[in-house]
Amino acid sequence: MFPATSIAEVVAQLVRAKVCGTLGCGFKSRRPPQKLMSQLNGVLRQLNKSKGGVSVDAVLAVLREFDRLETNPNRPTLEYVERVLTDYGYIPLFIFICPDFRPKYLQTDQKELFVAVEEPRTGLVYPRLPKLKALVTALWGIGIPAKTIFCVGDNNYEAFRGPNVGVRLNKEVADSRRALYVANLTKQLSDVFPQLLEVNSIGLMNVGLYNGQLVVPNAVLAREIEFQRMVTQKYYSGDARDEEVLTKIAQDKIRAYAEQGYLLEMCDGLLVCTEGANTLESWTQNTEMLMLGGASFPSIYPYIRKEVLGNKES
Repeated sequence: MFPATSIAEVVAQLVRAKVCGTLGCGFKSRRPPQKLMSQLNGVLRQLNKSKGGVSVDAVLAVLREFDRLETNPNRPTLEYVERVLTDYGYIPLFIFICPDFRPKYLQTDQKELFVAVEEPRTGLVYPRLPKLKALVTALWGIGIPAKTIFCVGDNNYEAFRGPNVGVRLNKEVADSRRALYVANLTKQLSDVFPQLLEVNSIGLMNVGLYNGQLVVPNAVLAREIEFQRMVTQKYYSGDARDEEVLTKIAQDKIRAYAEQGYLLEMCDGLLVCTEGANTLESWTQNTEMLMLGGASFPSIYPYIRKEVLGNKES
């Protein structure tokens, strides 16, 4: 058991645990401060004494209220809630963040400026905070702590695009900028989530590509190739027009997501999905890629828009 208090402290040892057969050997010491544990012991005693799991059912009811995907096959179960409360003392809400990159710098001699040091208020993070805050408040309202774990996907370019188009960033310089971003975002988010907050960087944790056997459905690969074609044209000045290069970028992205799926599994995270488009199917596509390597974790979808849901009210 590792004496860890954050994902970053053990991820280098555990992110490939599934491949090496040691999955489950860490993260069990990710416990909140003693004062909070003392308060939580009373809640856990009530959970243990509740007939029919009424208190745990209340937790599930809150999570279900915020899950807008009726057909979600990975909704958290009673067993999951009981286990994470027993092991950690809180519900670990896991949120991937796509930071604000600046592709124009990739064409200069200061390519590392591509990596942002601060998330702008107009970025993707802040519009999602009110609903996440409402979820955290609802859980604390029934006596259940919730920890928000933000994981910044800040190495995507280096993981699956840069190597395939012949662009390399100076890792030391890029990492220093990532560290600034994490520090700034932690400071900003602590105003919204003053209790049980963690912000981590995938780049700083050196999470790479899944290297095990991976069976990728043709539909998933074709979808990713088209997505990379759009991203290339919109953000990267057509630097990967070649079909073979686009295919390799798509394949490597899928492997990057499969690896990140194990990061989720190993911290027993409940994925709060934030990415989707104008169809219900689009909201599950990233989850599908995260699970392609065999990782298993629960998920909820609070951000599906009402126009996508049809008649369901927001």
